[in-house]
Amino acid sequence: MGRFGRFAPIACVLLLAAVYLGWVFFRNGADPLAFVQLGTRFQTGDSAGTEGYDGQFYYYIAVDPDPQRTAPRLDVPAYRYQRLLYPLLARALAFGRPEAIPWTLLAINIAALAGLTFLAGEQIAQRGGSRWAAVAVGLWPGILASVRCDLAEPLALFLVLLALWIAGPALERRTTAAALLLALAILAKDTVAPFLAGWIAWLAYRRNYSKAAAMLLAAVPYGVLQLWLWAVFGTPGVFAEGSGLMFFQWLPFGGFLTMARISLLAFAVYFIVYLPGVILPVVYGTAAALADILRRAVRPEGLLLLAHALIIAFAPFDILREPLGMLRLASGLVLCMWLYAAVKKNARWNTYGWIGMVYLLFLR
Repeated sequence: MGRFGRFAPIACVLLLAAVYLGWVFFRNGADPLAFVQLGTRFQTGDSAGTEGYDGQFYYYIAVDPDPQRTAPRLDVPAYRYQRLLYPLLARALAFGRPEAIPWTLLAINIAALAGLTFLAGEQIAQRGGSRWAAVAVGLWPGILASVRCDLAEPLALFLVLLALWIAGPALERRTTAAALLLALAILAKDTVAPFLAGWIAWLAYRRNYSKAAAMLLAAVPYGVLQLWLWAVFGTPGVFAEGSGLMFFQWLPFGGFLTMARISLLAFAVYFIVYLPGVILPVVYGTAAALADILRRAVRPEGLLLLAHALIIAFAPFDILREPLGMLRLASGLVLCMWLYAAVKKNARWNTYGWIGMVYLLFLR
């Protein structure tokens, strides 16, 4: 693939994203706050007002990081403040000017989308796959919707991919720098923590305990942040009411059983939505990774995939019942599936992956 071909997947993703984002922008009177999706319930304190979406909380923290002044505008302050990197970066790029923050929130995500698409292509090609698979990563509904809604997933996934890139295929180079990047990624969005878990498991499997310990340090800044949240809000963010951590299922896909008890129709609809992009990848990824372990043919991509599959299989009902939330959570899973398929030379996954991608975009 020539120099132009190397960047063709990025051009494709950015072109389609520009069309989509442009449509949203002009449909809403060319107002950048359309991406923030403010809700009057939190904007004005009207308990009967509109909900808005999660991007509004990043926006409020970026406009004024002081927790005493901003907490009343957040649904669960300790939970929202544990994802500080994205709003603080947006505030820094805006030089603290509130009117510029909607633009910097969007700009960060567009840049992150370009970066993660490029790095995904490089990582997949390095493992023997096609760079064009990066288009499926960049246009994954959970990623594209995160750009549209001013959410932190694109930045977090970009930092993860940067860490993978500098560490090399065996994930054993530049460990300190990789750990620092993963620490930043977790501070952007803690749902990328399975990358850290799978990475440490791989290094431990390789008996490279010193590097495994160094990678474990990537969790330290997040732990320090939790102590600060505890001091400020009276609870760590991971245990805050509404965080969902305490409601992980005991059975795989137990959230579906909860949904079936509530409504069989809702269960059927959600099952159809999740089948190609979430359920099948989780089942296949878990089975393939465990088979590698039994055959003693463990690969780092397999352990990264297994960590993501387990998180999604036991995800709480509160995430399951919101399709966009689940698709956002599955963003890391999708990346790991493409990496695993590339290293295993699994052509069938390429076919199934593109079919599932088209299906989900159609539903979107």
